[in-house]
Amino acid sequence: MRLVLAEDHALLRAGLTQLLETHGFTVIASVANEADLEDALQDPEAEAAVVDVRLPPTQTDEGLRSAIAVRAVRPGFPVMVLSQYVEHLYARELLASGEGAIGYLLKNRVSDGSSLAARCSTPRWSPRSWPAASRNPSTGSAPASARCSR
Repeated sequence: MRLVLAEDHALLRAGLTQLLETHGFTVIASVANEADLEDALQDPEAEAAVVDVRLPPTQTDEGLRSAIAVRAVRPGFPVMVLSQYVEHLYARELLASGEGAIGYLLKNRVSDGSSLAARCSTPRWSPRSWPAASRNPSTGSAPASARCSR
């Protein structure tokens, strides 16, 4: 599977690239900011994305907004969101369509890389592979176990 990776910290970006490629993924773009992420997500060869919530220029929610935007243009596009904190701001909108796979993984829960690799290794990132993809029908949000699981 060909992935776009967005992470603003160079060391973490390099480590994630190595981890994903070790598990058989091809990182076709490894970017550090919102503008480069938006360009990379337009590549028709991109099959999924692993995206940090907070990216330059403002370090607020650029990654999450880019994930929402790509899913508006490419419904069901698989996205794994990485964050240091549980972010609620756009989570409901990201999960709203119910199509495709959505994952939310806290960075401090990736102790040995197995969490990210396991979540990304399920064929085609089916909704059943990531609990966050099955949202709570009354709130539209993913269960806490999906956002914070190992």
